[in-house]
Amino acid sequence: PWARILEQSKAMPLASPFGGCEIIHSDGEPTFRQACIDGTARTRRRVVYVGHPYRALRQFAIAGTSDAIYWDLQSRLAAHLADYIPRSCTHLKGNGSVKGAIKTLLRSLPDAPFVARFDIASYYKSMRHDVLLDLLAATGARVEDVAVVRDYVTLPDTRNTGRGMVASGGLSPLLGGLYLAPLDHAMDRLKARGQLVQYVRYMDDVVLLAKSRW
Repeated sequence: PWARILEQSKAMPLASPFGGCEIIHSDGEPTFRQACIDGTARTRRRVVYVGHPYRALRQFAIAGTSDAIYWDLQSRLAAHLADYIPRSCTHLKGNGSVKGAIKTLLRSLPDAPFVARFDIASYYKSMRHDVLLDLLAATGARVEDVAVVRDYVTLPDTRNTGRGMVASGGLSPLLGGLYLAPLDHAMDRLKARGQLVQYVRYMDDVVLLAKSRW
């Protein structure tokens, strides 16, 4: 992926938020760029972009996640999306986690003789980048933050499939919550109308409780 990142950095339009950026090693080693081109780079330290007035060091899933600015982005997106992603999405911080989800389901079981459980096969691998980015933009997220997320999901996609996200990346749980937020809203509306007793999602695992089969 290193060489592909370098090529993409050259191809970015200068008018774009991060156009004209140059990749360097975070320790400033002058030979790192050539090592990437030659395929001899052997480091797992973070890679950052510099050289643009925006000055936000972009950090991707294929690199480390220790940079303070990266975590600032994660915190900012989490705060921004808190009102958009419902509490029924329980894997996000503050929404109950596994214990909270189980407690919620146990409280509702006496009123729900019918239970349905689903999970999405290859959830992270199947995510469409265009759908995710459109969802994020529709929430009113900053253009610069959307640009970072675009690189986060597309740069590791070395085969240009337009799908997939690194499961172990720091932003992945948050983006995984956003991706199915429309489903959460739809199920919450059914619950509010009394058509469901309970709905809980933990990442791509969904549990529905209902009084009738249909």
